[in-house]
Amino acid sequence: MSLNEFAYIAFLVLAPILALILSIWVALMWQHRHMAGTWYLLVSTALLAGWLVSNTVELLVHSPEGTLFASHITYIFIALFPVTFFQFALEYTQSSWRTKIHKWYALLYIMPVLTILMAFRLGNNNLWMKVAYPEYFGLVSIRVLSYGRWFWVHTAYSYLLTLCGWGLLAHMYFARLHTTRRASRLILVGVLLAFVTNLAYVLKLLPITKDYTPISLAVSDILIILGVLRERLFDLRPLAALTVSENLGDGIFLLDAEEHIIDVNKAGEALLQMRRSDIIGQPAWKILCNQPEQQACFRSPQAEHMEITVRVNGHRPLPCDMQCLPIHNQRGTPMGRVVSLRDITSHKQYETLLLTQVEQFNQLYQASHALLESIDPQDILPKIVQNAFDLAHTCRVVVWHPLHASLPETPLAYPPAEAAPPLHLSEGVHPEAGPLPSRTLHTPRGEIFLQPIQNQHHTFGLLAFHQANGESFTPERLKIIANFALSAAAALQNALYHAAIEQSAITDALTHTYNRHGLHQWTRKRFRAGQEPCAVFMLDMDNLKTLNDACGHDVGDRALQIIGDILREQVRDGDMVSRYGGDEFLLILPGTTQQTAIRIAHRLHENIRKETLPCEAGEIFISVSIGVTTSLPGEPIEETIKRADAALYQAKDSGKNRVAYLSATATTA
Repeated sequence: MSLNEFAYIAFLVLAPILALILSIWVALMWQHRHMAGTWYLLVSTALLAGWLVSNTVELLVHSPEGTLFASHITYIFIALFPVTFFQFALEYTQSSWRTKIHKWYALLYIMPVLTILMAFRLGNNNLWMKVAYPEYFGLVSIRVLSYGRWFWVHTAYSYLLTLCGWGLLAHMYFARLHTTRRASRLILVGVLLAFVTNLAYVLKLLPITKDYTPISLAVSDILIILGVLRERLFDLRPLAALTVSENLGDGIFLLDAEEHIIDVNKAGEALLQMRRSDIIGQPAWKILCNQPEQQACFRSPQAEHMEITVRVNGHRPLPCDMQCLPIHNQRGTPMGRVVSLRDITSHKQYETLLLTQVEQFNQLYQASHALLESIDPQDILPKIVQNAFDLAHTCRVVVWHPLHASLPETPLAYPPAEAAPPLHLSEGVHPEAGPLPSRTLHTPRGEIFLQPIQNQHHTFGLLAFHQANGESFTPERLKIIANFALSAAAALQNALYHAAIEQSAITDALTHTYNRHGLHQWTRKRFRAGQEPCAVFMLDMDNLKTLNDACGHDVGDRALQIIGDILREQVRDGDMVSRYGGDEFLLILPGTTQQTAIRIAHRLHENIRKETLPCEAGEIFISVSIGVTTSLPGEPIEETIKRADAALYQAKDSGKNRVAYLSATATTA
């Protein structure tokens, strides 16, 4: 048996078997026809099965005419197969060319249709091909004697489409992740095998005359089938995996079992600012991290998640979030790892900003809380200046300038030892006109930022932040100072409210002098360390009941108010004036001698006598009786008050409207 005869017999045996296998595979994969490239792969496989069947029929007929007709049918499959294979490659790889030529798909079939028509219409001629019909074991075959010009046009077109499809698959093979490369490798090997076989047959490089191109294509298609079954190609959706990987913003690195990088996506190259060729093959620890505790995640049997710092281009540190996921095959054997890196620089910046804001809030809270702990403006103002200095950070000195009548008039500075240049407030500063704006003054020694401490009703003062040369506040720092100013204003308002309430509790509402509670409070504070020399006056308005009966209580109240006003105006700031009873007043003058006390008592008596009040019965003169005494060394103030009260009774018993003095040594029993 010759080699040609064996080739024909082998073809008759192999072709039906391969056609059956391909048909079964088409039936099984029909449910996946909507996946990328699957439809055209199924069509190509069906055309290949038809090619095998028609080629077998071509050998089995017993006449040249029947053989020629069967060969024409075969060329339907031969002409259409390269087009469907090219379309499969376009769809499967999702090449950018797909969207450009998708609407021109129909034009790809012009050449195959012309070839089919040429084969049917011209048959055995010089334009198509010249053939002979040798017989082997009674079987008629076709032997090509020469090829026509159109045949070469058809062949060139078919080879062009096949090579283009093979190129798209090759590009996808080198661009895709390693986990799906084996399936692509089988496709590439199969197509290349069929292409070489057909090229050898057309160029008559083989010692046989039978064309084994459909057999080689069938073998390549079976290799594709094995790749699909082994790698679960359509279940893994390699196109989706590639698309997701290449379009992710995260860097994706594929490691083998030896912890070497075997693949990286474009985002990974951009993240490290390194070329792919410089990354592939490198140990993961060298490229991604070099800390021992971080390298352990590459050997962990479970998924790991941590923050690391990678070196961009080997130099600049870049904070990243790293996830390391192990990869196992179907048998559970570790195959490698997928590592994803995400740049968290912005996250870290926000985290730092948040921590800074939390720290600033805590500082502001503590500073504000410290202010609200006190209710005395004398205590609050130094705290305001000191806390303002601490919150400012870049300040050289902070100076408080009061603008409220109820607050001390002296400016305060912190640090106290730091000299601040005198600040001349603008003549346009009128707190009573409404809220003042914050502003910045530019001076030769640096900026001065003025922050008013105010609320809707009052402007309490200004904080002047004296900056060093070249320094200025950031917008965030200005917000902190503004918020602190609100807390300071609330603290001062609270202190003034408390002072007003406290003053009201110790003040007589009619005469605006101390009441009995205020008297006791004042004496406790003044004489806490022991009795100091003082003079005590007990003063009683003469005939108040008669005045009330004759002229009314309003006139009597007015008389008491006049007495209270005169007493407050005629004594010193450190002296105490109290309404002791209904028509009685008590005066305590610390450090006053007997002679001085008597002189002051007469002066008060004369000044009160000058006052008159209108009444229906006529003009009324106000008169008072005054009892005066001075204290003994170490004598309790209560004893001195009793003696003054006894002196008052002497004045009243002597006819009223006079001053009576009782010496310190006199007894009150």
